[in-house]
Amino acid sequence: MLSDPIAALATPPGRSAVAVVRLSGVGALEVAARVVDGFAALCPRVATLVAFREADGELIDRGLVTLFPAPHSYTGDDLVEFSCHGGLLAPARLLAANADPIEVGGVAVAAPRDTTGAGDAFAAGFLVAWMAGAAPTAATVAGHRLAAAVLHRPGATIGAPG
Repeated sequence: MLSDPIAALATPPGRSAVAVVRLSGVGALEVAARVVDGFAALCPRVATLVAFREADGELIDRGLVTLFPAPHSYTGDDLVEFSCHGGLLAPARLLAANADPIEVGGVAVAAPRDTTGAGDAFAAGFLVAWMAGAAPTAATVAGHRLAAAVLHRPGATIGAPG
């Protein structure tokens, strides 16, 4: 479980139709309530069209927000997913990327990270297969299989699934 909420871009930055920003940790729902119009009326696990606003009320974007209250989220923490227009402007404004340190509603923005262990599992599976003499395609399949095994376990994981 996270002790403080963090926000991070969950999709690659740059040219895209949709960008996803995730806000997770203790207090994430309270932070999201400061950014989302009509937050109190939202239902968990239902994507809802809303307006995202700056602290001064200025419109950032209109998009979808989905709430995943703890412990019924992927990480076990309170989790809010904001789906906004892609590109650079809307996600950056949603993350308040012009601040230093980067903050959203007073919460530090996390650098991209692998919170599930799937990235490390993929790398381990790929490298073990490749070092054993597998072709790159077969090593990639091995990496995907190990990463998928990690993703089938709820919450963040350490090490290979056992």
